Amino acid sequence: MAAMTSFLVALCYLSWKAREYGFHTSMIESSMMINDKMPEYCVDRAAKMLNRRAKKAMNGSKVLVLGVAYKQDIDDYRESPALRVIEELEHEGVPLPTVRMETPE
Repeated sequence: MAAMTSFLVALCYLSWKAREYGFHTSMIESSMMINDKMPEYCVDRAAKMLNRRAKKAMNGSKVLVLGVAYKQDIDDYRESPALRVIEELEHEGVPLPTVRMETPE
């Protein structure tokens, strides 16, 4: 989470520094709140899609999360927002299989 954390720290610093000079930072602060809530939004949207299209509840449904890496062509997933999506899915009672996918080079 170091990359995401450093990004959020940079936004917080930018917001603080801008306020120090009398600038309004509502756009920066709004973007931070939106980005922070995105994992919950994704899980909520998935639940609604399962309910509407498949007539299934999220609890007990089988879900496979793909593309967990933080950036394209990077194997490191420590900062990935997908980790929070996975936590939210588990909180909703979704059993998540553990799959390690290797891509051919």
